[in-house]
Amino acid sequence: MADEDAHTRSSSSSTASSLNSHSSRSKTARESDAHSWAERRKALKPVQVGEQRRSQGLRKKNARDDSWDAEALSPTSEGEAGSLFAAAGKVKHIVDENKRLKQEVAGLRAERDAWKRNLDDLRYTLATVAAERDAAKLDVAQHEDELLILRQTHEGHATEVADLRKAKEFAEVERAVALDSLSQLKARHELEQQDLKAEVVKLTSRLEKVEGELAQTQADQEEQHDACMQLMEEQEKLELAYEAALSELNEYKRRCGEVVPDEPLDGVEESDLDADASWQEIDPAETVPAVQAWPTKRGHGRRRLVSKRRIGPPQLIYSTSLQTNSDVRLVKNDVEQLKQTLALLVQERRNSLASDSPVGDHST
Repeated sequence: MADEDAHTRSSSSSTASSLNSHSSRSKTARESDAHSWAERRKALKPVQVGEQRRSQGLRKKNARDDSWDAEALSPTSEGEAGSLFAAAGKVKHIVDENKRLKQEVAGLRAERDAWKRNLDDLRYTLATVAAERDAAKLDVAQHEDELLILRQTHEGHATEVADLRKAKEFAEVERAVALDSLSQLKARHELEQQDLKAEVVKLTSRLEKVEGELAQTQADQEEQHDACMQLMEEQEKLELAYEAALSELNEYKRRCGEVVPDEPLDGVEESDLDADASWQEIDPAETVPAVQAWPTKRGHGRRRLVSKRRIGPPQLIYSTSLQTNSDVRLVKNDVEQLKQTLALLVQERRNSLASDSPVGDHST
């Protein structure tokens, strides 16, 4: 009986100590982390010391006390001394049992208080865990909303990134096309620049050549002009000599009593016309146009133009292929023709003088 009571007290004290240690751990765990406390609470297995077990122990004790009281009040054959000794022992036993029961009641009350404190702690922990659970649910809902917003933002950014990538690829293609066009334009520009440089060099050389030809043409023209002036002076002198010879011949024929025909004059005019016709046979592109006419005096008060050679309008010097000696040659031909005409007139005069010697001697 005493062993059972000691075992009960030890189990209740161990349960109380375990509950106290558990309450302290629950407080520290509540302060540290609610989830770890929930895990520990699941693993907690309290000792089964309830009202039923306590009532069973009380019933057993009452039964023992009743049996002891019955034995103490039952008559004995030994005598009064034995009965008193037995009564005193029973009273002492009752007193001890009462003390033990009081101690057990005090332990049970302490255990009850510990259980109450543990229950309050558990309720507080449960409320804290519920509040933390609600807060965690709110946090989870908030995080889910944020995650949904982030997913939507990510999807929008993904579409924007895809559009940007497409735009980048298109821009790269356009850039490549532009670079290709730029390289082609640069190559074309270089080729055109080379062609222009070659054309500039060609035109420069041609311009230098034309300038040289122009300078040479001007020099030749000046020389030709000087030669023409000299030939014109010689031609004028020959014409004057020719006219003097004709007038002398006509005077001689008049003295001889002969009729002076107009054929020599006609012949002279025809020779002049032939000379003018010879000038018309020349290509105008090969002649240098006369700038001005040089008036000269002929016999009998007539004035004529020495130069009858300009047929067409004046032309640019560098636009035609010039032959610088053509006009000089033609003037020389005219002079030769005049010389031949004068020679014929002199021969005719000599013949006439030979046919009439007295008249010839008088004339000479």
